[in-house]
Amino acid sequence: MKLLPIVAIALGFATPVHAKDEIPAAKQANFLQVCQETAKTRGAPSQFARPICQCMLNELRSKGNAYLISLEKNQKLQQDFATRASLSCISSLIKGQ
Repeated sequence: MKLLPIVAIALGFATPVHAKDEIPAAKQANFLQVCQETAKTRGAPSQFARPICQCMLNELRSKGNAYLISLEKNQKLQQDFATRASLSCISSLIKGQ
């Protein structure tokens, strides 16, 4: 069982975030605001938008600021992250996790 985290890190599923790679609070707040506004314009009820956006932010935090910077520079990567993270978060919300 102790090998599982090592394998996950090697495969890129769980990259540890170091203190110097933490996402600044202002960027986190901006992400939440933009996410919730986008969800609202796409017709998502606010009671679902907030937890889904918070879940997506948690996913982003787990990847770190360097990943966020790469997202900001690459629209395809943004779309891939948004699709994957939102589906994962919606699934978790439905399961009640």
